[in-house]
Amino acid sequence: MKTFSKILPYLLAAVMIGVFLTLMLRGYPYYSLPVYDSPEVEISRSFSPMHDHWKPGGTLGHGLGILGMLMMLSILVYYARKRVSWMKNWGPIRIWLQVHIFMGLCGPMLILFHSTGKVDGLVALSFWAMWGVVLSGIIGKWLYSQIPKSLAGSELSMQELMEEDRRLVGALRKELGLQHPIFDKIDAISSIPEGVQGADALTALKFIIQDDISRVRQIRELKQAIASEGIASEQAKRILALAKRKSLLVRKMRLLDTAQALFHWWHVFHKPLTYLMYGAAAIHVTVAIFLGYRWF
Repeated sequence: MKTFSKILPYLLAAVMIGVFLTLMLRGYPYYSLPVYDSPEVEISRSFSPMHDHWKPGGTLGHGLGILGMLMMLSILVYYARKRVSWMKNWGPIRIWLQVHIFMGLCGPMLILFHSTGKVDGLVALSFWAMWGVVLSGIIGKWLYSQIPKSLAGSELSMQELMEEDRRLVGALRKELGLQHPIFDKIDAISSIPEGVQGADALTALKFIIQDDISRVRQIRELKQAIASEGIASEQAKRILALAKRKSLLVRKMRLLDTAQALFHWWHVFHKPLTYLMYGAAAIHVTVAIFLGYRWF
């Protein structure tokens, strides 16, 4: 299961990229045509032989809209998996989150092709609310990653975090011995400047972003320092992996309250936007059916 959860994001990304490229390449002759007729236009989409197939109400276009909408509805199952007691044993939450992200990205992509880029009226409200949800979801995923979790994806308590920190320190001491100059460098990348812990959310957020950026350089310098100590290659890899996990764990432990507060406020913004998207989409689908648009 652990290996599957590592491979799954790449498989889903490959599927999404494959679908995008297929639709883009096959639909380009239609999408590249002007939307409206005018004296300057040689041929618009309405006169294209592809129109009946690719237009929003066409065989393929309509099908893309239905499939995209079903995928957008399916992302709600993830929330049910988190909250409904009898669904708690339906597999690791980490895998559910990966599928949730895939549905939340692939669904809007299909709806984008369904719209053919022509959005106005109520459709525009639903369309832009959908992309607002996608953007907000990406930010939410990043905020959620700041909250430490187990391999199964469950949030860890502070006691579990302290136990994990002690386990990592023990593993590093086993690799390096009780006292080694590399420990000072690991402590340096695990430290948080005075005033950040307990500071306001904006200060903490700014620090996390800066730390993520500078971490690349710090890890590279640590790798060079480990190599300069003449440590064997395989052991050096283990030490570096342990040091990365420890430094991130310490930061997440010290800023846990702030990360949870930010994630809470993200929900306050994300939920109404999601309700708006589903509400406008429901009206759009109802009106389309009322006007006689059928896929079959």
